[in-house]
Amino acid sequence: MQFKVGKKSVFETPHIVNLFRRYVKDWRIIGGLIYVTPKEIPCNYLIFQRRPAGFFDTAWRISVLHDALGGSSMNTALEDLYRKLKGMECLLEWEGLLPRKGVFKINPFLKELRLHIADLQISDELASILNRDEEVMRLVKRVNPDGLTIGLHSIPSEYPSLTESENFLLSLVKEFYRKPTGITWLIALDTQFDRIPGVNRKVEDVVCLFNAILRVLREEVKQLYPDLMTTT
Repeated sequence: MQFKVGKKSVFETPHIVNLFRRYVKDWRIIGGLIYVTPKEIPCNYLIFQRRPAGFFDTAWRISVLHDALGGSSMNTALEDLYRKLKGMECLLEWEGLLPRKGVFKINPFLKELRLHIADLQISDELASILNRDEEVMRLVKRVNPDGLTIGLHSIPSEYPSLTESENFLLSLVKEFYRKPTGITWLIALDTQFDRIPGVNRKVEDVVCLFNAILRVLREEVKQLYPDLMTTT
């Protein structure tokens, strides 16, 4: 869908949207979330969500949704690909103190998920590739995010709300795992954008980090599914 927002003054536009204005085609606020149709980022949507960060600071969770494959093109091979990629979901952890080092590791949630999906094969392949990618790790160091997770959107489209109980959400993920309807990457990054000189440089670094991760994900999909023909 396209967001038809017309002309808005700078006073009507949220500060976070103004910061990313170079990359914003259009935007809309839905349920307290800011949905952005982006430019110059190979994804379908950016989603901005406010996060608490002390008494005076505001942090943001920036999520990238990228529909890699699915819809009418979904077949048995791509369903198997989804299940393989699902077991590679990972997140960033910080190790050490001075200097601390960012390291991608298997998402611990996968171990819990395997209690419900016995054939889920957990792998550190994607985490290892990201750790070896010099561009990704350079940008991780520059952005210094509070959190960064990389996984697959795994909730059937007929259940848009995530306010249900944990057990119910697990059942939805299990249902989607058995019969996935698409391969949609979900990257979520937590960070702050202080109103100080240099904040625009951080915006650029965040966008470059998203683009670098998306590049790795495209390369991984092509490696696992070499017959895939895509221009993205």
